[in-house]
Amino acid sequence: RAVRPQAIIRVFMWPLTQWNLALSNCTAVCKRYHLSAAKECTGYVGCGSENFIDPAFHGHHSVLKIRLPQVMDFITGSVFHTIKVSNLALPKGGFFPTRLGVQLTKPDDTAPQYLTSGGMIWKFPDEGFNEGRLVIQGRTGYGAKPFVDEVDNKLIVRLQLAATLWNWGSHASTISYLEILLPEGYTSCKVLEGGAPNRSNDAFTLDANHDGHLDNPFGILSVDGKDGNWSRSNVRSCMYDVAQYNRIYHGQVIYVEVTVDNPDTLLLKDDPRNVWHVRHAGKGAMSTWTAPGQMPLYRFIDNRDVPQLPGGRRLWTGNAAVVTELPVDLIQPAPTEDSMALSRFALMPTTTTTTTTMSTTRTEGN
Repeated sequence: RAVRPQAIIRVFMWPLTQWNLALSNCTAVCKRYHLSAAKECTGYVGCGSENFIDPAFHGHHSVLKIRLPQVMDFITGSVFHTIKVSNLALPKGGFFPTRLGVQLTKPDDTAPQYLTSGGMIWKFPDEGFNEGRLVIQGRTGYGAKPFVDEVDNKLIVRLQLAATLWNWGSHASTISYLEILLPEGYTSCKVLEGGAPNRSNDAFTLDANHDGHLDNPFGILSVDGKDGNWSRSNVRSCMYDVAQYNRIYHGQVIYVEVTVDNPDTLLLKDDPRNVWHVRHAGKGAMSTWTAPGQMPLYRFIDNRDVPQLPGGRRLWTGNAAVVTELPVDLIQPAPTEDSMALSRFALMPTTTTTTTTMSTTRTEGN
């Protein structure tokens, strides 16, 4: 049927739970049919938002509501106008290509018709929203083997997904994946035995407000053949492929223990090269793509922002230092926690004399 003046259009913004159009001050204008100067579409175009999901569960407005102007030639199969909408509040998170749902009703909001869009939209996460960090562990905070050229050092990574990863049915293992990229100099990244960290770490036992609920829920990625795997991990990249018909949702927090081979040179925490990254890749609903679309690499949290996290520098870091063992004994007072990321003595046996002595190392500050 023809679309008449004052008809109502609702656009369902997918992913529904990411959008909050109530934060928008949207405006809309109608541009007349471009092939005929005799056609009109002028006057005020209503632009607002509605909540589609039960407010008891989700209070965000994820439906864009547009009322067409009073002065408008009917929209038909051969005449169509363009509605331009501006000033929409975009989600902070990201999403891969997705269609939109569209509903048309009469001016009295009756006789609804619904379809999905032919075109798609997609968005990269805002900078800082795609967060990764490392969990402090070991005597230095950087794993049991933090020294130059050591192999099989185990580090715990925490990630919060900024976009939903999903494999809509392809048998290809590379249709949707999550990648952790190590700094230059590392020569191996792998995930062994599923990568489940040790639950005894302080990060997984913290209940800072004593409410009986752990502050950091323990989430891991399944490596069952029907869920996904880390088998494509290599050199500096640990990569998880999502299996057929599976998805990992935006906002989920996961922990994984990665096993790395350290660089052969010193790598300080404040070295500009010492940056860990995370990246998402997928096709979303774009079944015609021959390869998944890659979102940009996002760096792990800046160490200057770590003190604002629950647990602060006692539990988290944005990267791992690679240190050298001191050949002689050194005992040095440790500054306060406020002035240093973490200060612990790592006592290591040394063979500089015929008897066993103890040398000490400590982690760097900011």
